[in-house]
Amino acid sequence: MATVISGQSPPGESYNEVGAGLPFFQGKADFTDTHPIARKWCTAPKKIAESGDILMSVRAPVGPTNIARERCCIGRGIAAIRPDESVALRDFVHWVLRSLEPKLSTKGQGSTFAAIGKKDILSIRIPLPSTDEQRRIVGVLNRTERIERLRAQAAERFQEFMSALFIKMFGDHGARSKDWPIMAIEQLLASNRGSIRTGPFGSQLKHSEFTEQGVPVLGIDNVVTNQFLWAKPRHIPPEKYANFQRYCVFPGDVIVTIMGTTGRVCVAPDDLPVCMSTKHLCVLTLDRSLVEPLFVWGALLFDENVRAQTRVQGQGQIMEGWNLTIVKRLHLRIPPIDIQRSFARIVARTIALGEIVSSSSSAASALSASLMADLLGDTV
Repeated sequence: MATVISGQSPPGESYNEVGAGLPFFQGKADFTDTHPIARKWCTAPKKIAESGDILMSVRAPVGPTNIARERCCIGRGIAAIRPDESVALRDFVHWVLRSLEPKLSTKGQGSTFAAIGKKDILSIRIPLPSTDEQRRIVGVLNRTERIERLRAQAAERFQEFMSALFIKMFGDHGARSKDWPIMAIEQLLASNRGSIRTGPFGSQLKHSEFTEQGVPVLGIDNVVTNQFLWAKPRHIPPEKYANFQRYCVFPGDVIVTIMGTTGRVCVAPDDLPVCMSTKHLCVLTLDRSLVEPLFVWGALLFDENVRAQTRVQGQGQIMEGWNLTIVKRLHLRIPPIDIQRSFARIVARTIALGEIVSSSSSAASALSASLMADLLGDTV
């Protein structure tokens, strides 16, 4: 079904970095998402892969793959796989190997470097539907990958767009903004008690107490992308939550990470169910007559004057740990509420568009995973 060419190191004196000879790939360090990047060349290759061959990393780590774009020299860390396309399409075999990568990584032998050899690669079982069916599967998986790539690009562009929008609307670019009052976050909080809070101490809530159902408990993973998302589910029983209601998170609250990955920010969505925060988060309930939550979100992320207040003095690094006092004392320049609301409307519409893309990506990824699971079964 396939020819496997094990790599071999060429003579050391044949290496060069000036482009003489064939591109020389030694292992996973030369791989990207799709094709390897040449950093060295070789004038006396021992083993050669052809354009279109599947290149597999066979030594620490085992399993990652790329496609050769050109004829190249391969070292001991790589094997080239050349499927017989009358039986198995190259792109189909590549997708199967990508899906099997977690299992392949456990096949490596040796105490110093995990590695597999030609015999191990030839023993990999590849399911073989008809070539027409292989082509259909490859088409589905390629479309899924393109959708995921678009989602990642959209997420990156979102941050760039929001930063540019915030600076354009609220930056130091005119006399008007210089007349806006400067207020500490503690002056922007709702008047009710506990309008700034963090979660219970670790001794009050242990990981062993989390359950599969009950009242959701929010942590860093719900905030880390700077947009609220449901991540790893954590819950506590309703009867335990009865003692923790002061840590409740409400729709529209601004949530800031203060431990681990500090300074990430999101706004709790309008449809948020009853839930609570952990000690890793600072939760702000704001006076909405003064500030829009999404304006505070933008200021904490994109206002250089605010970010400067969180840097270690003289070192330019963001503080490793924040606390309620640090957050309360951050000063923001507060524009008129109507301008804040204009910003919030644009952000909300942009987030909604992003959620459509993300939902499409999630659906496509679920379809892809289901397709490969049905195809591979217990394949090793």
